[in-house]
Amino acid sequence: MVVDDYPPNQEVAELQLRALGSEVHFASDGHEAVSMVKQQSYDAVFMDIQMPNLDGFEATRRIRSHEVATGTTPVPIIALTADIDSHERRRVAEQAGMNDYVTKPFTKANLSAVLKRWLREDYAVVDDEPISRPPLPLRAPDPAEEIRRALRQLVNDLSPRGALTVLKTTMVHVPKQLDALLEALAAQDWTTASRAAHRLKGTAKLYGSNRLIQLLMQVEQQTDLATDANTVAIDLAGEYELVMRQIKQQVERLEVQT
Repeated sequence: MVVDDYPPNQEVAELQLRALGSEVHFASDGHEAVSMVKQQSYDAVFMDIQMPNLDGFEATRRIRSHEVATGTTPVPIIALTADIDSHERRRVAEQAGMNDYVTKPFTKANLSAVLKRWLREDYAVVDDEPISRPPLPLRAPDPAEEIRRALRQLVNDLSPRGALTVLKTTMVHVPKQLDALLEALAAQDWTTASRAAHRLKGTAKLYGSNRLIQLLMQVEQQTDLATDANTVAIDLAGEYELVMRQIKQQVERLEVQT
């Protein structure tokens, strides 16, 4: 089971897990995940950490309590997170009762490796097959080319048809998430802005926008927002425009191919 409230993340996970031969069920929040685990057994649960209503930590605690109360064999629960530091890793291991973690954007290789660790020894571990890349230039990398390279890698990982599905979903959902983030910055609602930035950070990593990742980290950590919020908002909008323009161009190319 995959527990994630963001449709682009769900689609990436589904395509990669199905490519590994897994049957995939989805829950959109922690409450739904707890309910589904109580009704049916799963081989493993991939649990997003930050979700509205009931986050991944509390959902895991409730699942573990249910297992103790019913004598059920504990299901392996793997955290899904855009980034994880030593403090968060301790929270996963010690407080919530999660078994492992995978950082976003995840690949077939790290998904298969974690499944092998927790399911069975004969579970096939695949190797990522990155597209060939030219030698690194001496000049600073072109942000647009970095995004195009990430998009080519996405097509390589998911297949043209799978990548097209994910990209179209991204084009629907990312503008809404960005609008919510910009509105929170304008209202000086730093807590809401921080949550929105964390949610978008995985998408920024998936599409190779290093500058966008830096800006989202600044918002997430609430660094100098009181004085720089307007500048950050302008920069965010500009960087997202660049990403979405490259995504649109890739979609047009894939529609011709498929």
